[in-house]
Amino acid sequence: MGFGRKGKWEEMLLIHAKEKEGFSNANYSTTMSQLGRIRFVDHQDPLFRAFLDDLGNQVEVRGLRWLRVQHVANIMHAMAKMNLRNHRTATILFSQVEKHADWLVNRGTPQNIANTVWACARLEIKSPNLFAQVEKHAERFVKEGNPQNIANTVWACARLGIKLPNLCAQVEKHADKLVKEDKAEAITNTVWACARLGIKLPDYFLHVEKHAEQLVKEGNPQAIANTAWGCAKLEIKSPKLFAQVEKHAEKFVKEGNPRQIAITVLACAQLGFDSPKLLAQVNKHAERLIKDGSPLEIEALFGPVTR
Repeated sequence: MGFGRKGKWEEMLLIHAKEKEGFSNANYSTTMSQLGRIRFVDHQDPLFRAFLDDLGNQVEVRGLRWLRVQHVANIMHAMAKMNLRNHRTATILFSQVEKHADWLVNRGTPQNIANTVWACARLEIKSPNLFAQVEKHAERFVKEGNPQNIANTVWACARLGIKLPNLCAQVEKHADKLVKEDKAEAITNTVWACARLGIKLPDYFLHVEKHAEQLVKEGNPQAIANTAWGCAKLEIKSPKLFAQVEKHAEKFVKEGNPRQIAITVLACAQLGFDSPKLLAQVNKHAERLIKDGSPLEIEALFGPVTR
């Protein structure tokens, strides 16, 4: 079944309509995964609704363990990408995931676990037992998972306001490896999550500071702004990081939007860093920033301004 990337969702659903009696757990998982990759799928289409209803019925009758753990993770991830929180099938699946959380986390790979908790966070569904199992198995999860898996899981915790001390302790323990091997987006997601939860991880932030040049060079304006905000929120001075922001101020302001730039300027001020190049670039792009910015963003950048 290779329709997902071509956007031929109707063809996939017609296959289900014609062959649903022979559809296996792998077929449901593959179809959902490919539907999740398509930008525009008509959720009101009768074929789509019939497919989702059938999936929900199968899980309701056969139980969640009729699916493999990877199938569950793939389906949950796709549901979140398609924002299907209010559909009956989503209610069935999330309820079953909570009920079978021990099985999912014990049997699942770090990628499976990360995709499942990410889906919960994306759809704002708290799943206490699932996150409790992640906390219980945090040592294995962090040891075996890649940096993206771990960053997505920490982000999910922050999005739902769930503190997992053991998970954070494991992130701190493996900080060197995680920051060294991670991409800028994943690092900034972890920094943002720590700030959102009010958790200081000294060693992790020390390694963020150590790799500041790479982070600012590779990160987009959102990543840079989130990292600066996280440091300011936790009152963690990171001189090398802010020096790199100052060094690359021209590119940052040129590519960033008013919100990202305002957040970064405020973070510099809050932590007591002078940023003449950054402020010079803000003034250079004043017309665009004032035109596109909200009143609060404009005030942060220029003081009170009358449009």
